Amino acid sequence: MASKTSHRRPLEFDARRFADWLWRSRTAHDWSTRELALRAGISQPYVVALERARLAHDAGSPTPTVNVVAALAAAFDVDPIALIRKTLRPTPRHVLLVVDGASAPPIDVIREETGETADVWVCGRGQQAPKQSKPCTHDIRLHRESMKEYDPDKISALLDRELNRIVGDIEGKNIGLVFGETSSVMSYVSNPDSLIEFETRWKDIVSESAATVGAHAAWNVCVYEAHILRGRRDLDETMEFLFAHHDEHWYAKGSRVHTGENAKDKILKAVA
Repeated sequence: MASKTSHRRPLEFDARRFADWLWRSRTAHDWSTRELALRAGISQPYVVALERARLAHDAGSPTPTVNVVAALAAAFDVDPIALIRKTLRPTPRHVLLVVDGASAPPIDVIREETGETADVWVCGRGQQAPKQSKPCTHDIRLHRESMKEYDPDKISALLDRELNRIVGDIEGKNIGLVFGETSSVMSYVSNPDSLIEFETRWKDIVSESAATVGAHAAWNVCVYEAHILRGRRDLDETMEFLFAHHDEHWYAKGSRVHTGENAKDKILKAVA
């Protein structure tokens, strides 16, 4: 199942949300999985497998076809189209945002670019917007202690801890995360290459951490400052690597954000 928002953002099936709806609906009717299977014309093991996704982030849980969703909707006498819309979520997007000449990315512009595909925005230190604009809902800090050497495992553990700290506000929601300390950390750790290389795993780590607290990482924006990237001795290789390991590329200067190929051209000029 696939669809797009008004901002042309791809959507995907949310197995956990669908499983929760299925389990709640079945138990509200006081039906066994066997009875529901008979009413919907599908197998009992398939009903059990669909519901299992609510208990854990199970990558092996099945994705029902439109016909199966329609059959289950008919069994509960609900609108199948409304059910399908309810169980879609934004596809996770890993964004490279290069900021040129600004101390922080324009959060409100990011909100506008991403539309309503994130219910809550969670931002790293220094990424809060002015109070009169629409600030990030939560602040997280993955570098509470300065580190001489960048430690990916420590950062992963801190992300888990920070999201658990705000679980009550993000559980069940599509969240957007803005990591604004990325390039500033590069400027003082002894092994900045480790931070760059960590981008190969970062999207999956963020998605898994969000799923652990029952949230969905719709947007994962990694912010790099152009003037720090300019100092890379292997600049061409670094930029090629960053472009390859992010789904989207944005360039921000002043109050505007450029996207797509136009952004890549502007990024390369800004860091040259």
